[in-house]
Amino acid sequence: MAAPAPYTKTEWPELEGEDLRDALVTISQQRPDVTGVFLIIGLTENAPPNIAGGVRVIINIGIDENGPWIRNPPPPRIG
Repeated sequence: MAAPAPYTKTEWPELEGEDLRDALVTISQQRPDVTGVFLIIGLTENAPPNIAGGVRVIINIGIDENGPWIRNPPPPRIG
């Protein structure tokens, strides 16, 4: 599958509850143009501006005894 056009918005709601490492593999396979990952602990949708440019994935995570996992809402997204 070809990568989406640069800066195309993508969300991954199906990754809710998934292990962070597994989610990163899925995202990198679907969006090889990603240049950075920004992790937010908790449910806030606010992320700092993307000053460095490029394509950044924003992922809200929770952490428990099994390690980090994907929170939803909001789902992992390009931002």
